[in-house]
Amino acid sequence: MKASDFSKEQFLLKILLRIPVAQTFRLLTSEEGLCSWFLGEVKFFRKEYSLNNNTLQAGDQYHFKWQKDFEATGEIISIKENEHFHFTFGQSFKVFFEIKNIDGLSEISLRQTNSDPQTANEFAFINCCICWSFFLTNLKSVAEFNIDLRETQYFNESFINQ
Repeated sequence: MKASDFSKEQFLLKILLRIPVAQTFRLLTSEEGLCSWFLGEVKFFRKEYSLNNNTLQAGDQYHFKWQKDFEATGEIISIKENEHFHFTFGQSFKVFFEIKNIDGLSEISLRQTNSDPQTANEFAFINCCICWSFFLTNLKSVAEFNIDLRETQYFNESFINQ
């Protein structure tokens, strides 16, 4: 990460996956894909009913639950197949996944913005950057080698892989 990729307002992380863009998009936007590298459970909703693998669209809601005792709800801001997935994340954050095809590989850019950098959410914002760094590494591990690096047997809040 370059110094210019991090501020109190936003951070930018990038990773290259040796898989096609369509496969990358499914890992970022499907319940099965997200649970393989990021979450314990995920549900997408539209107008209070479960989507059950229907195509996501802006305005749809989500409920994320990690393997540790942490949950989040939010809304999809924008989604375009094989190009991007944007969503709210907590009260002050927005996450922007962008996917770019580079010679048949997938470059993923993750930008998270902080809409209120002056409040007491500074720890949460920095923690998100650290956690996303791990989860993007885990995404690469799962996508390319089918190895999930998350610790699932023992819980310890200090573990970076939970």
